[in-house]
Amino acid sequence: MSAVTDTTVPPRPLAVGARLASLLAALFWGVLFFGLIDLQVVVFQNEVFYLHYVLEVGWGLLYTVLVMLPLLCWAARAELVALPRCVLAAGGAILLTGLAFGSPGQAVAGVAVAASAAPGVWLSRGSTSSRSIRPEPWLFGLLALGVAGAVAYLVVLVADVRSGRTDEDTWGLAHLPMQAALAVAVPACLAVALLLRPAAGWRLGVILAALATAGLGAVCVAYPTHLGSAGSWGGTAMLAWAVAVAALAAVRPRPS
Repeated sequence: MSAVTDTTVPPRPLAVGARLASLLAALFWGVLFFGLIDLQVVVFQNEVFYLHYVLEVGWGLLYTVLVMLPLLCWAARAELVALPRCVLAAGGAILLTGLAFGSPGQAVAGVAVAASAAPGVWLSRGSTSSRSIRPEPWLFGLLALGVAGAVAYLVVLVADVRSGRTDEDTWGLAHLPMQAALAVAVPACLAVALLLRPAAGWRLGVILAALATAGLGAVCVAYPTHLGSAGSWGGTAMLAWAVAVAALAAVRPRPS
């Protein structure tokens, strides 16, 4: 009698290769693509980028918090199956906003981010729980607020684009369209994390979405008149929403 092989478990060399690919991709987006570097601009008060502090931080949050960190965490612990799917959502947000804002280079970056998530999504296929979870409307109410906030922030960014104020540029990519990608990526990643409950990694996906929002809110409060800022009130609303969302990580999913 021949042994039965579990086709959902990839051979070890492929599993190791997928995790290594995720690690290398994380380092690329976080280091070579200026994720960590852009986050340091405000920390070290680099006056060269003073007028674009909010946009620099936005780029850093997108590629550090929503791309690099989940890829690193999955490379370290492959059971965190929700995280590659959160990165996939971020890649989709970058792609769609790049197309919407007429930034083809950003659209290419979005495809590349999504491709970075592909090894993790492939390796963890069939690993997400099929257990039925009781709907909790207040959780998705917070998600709806996040979507509404993202739309409001997109209106601000579109106005900034039309204002003619000088945008920041990295590798030929304008920062305002990338800021729009951050606005879309946060609720997209949160939605994926909530929909995948109780799959491993969903809580971290929620926390990362909250962390990205809190970082953006803080810099908006600190620099309310800078290009790309949502202002003091908008930044305060982001901070309040981020705190509420972070609390979701403590919520235990209830089976139906």
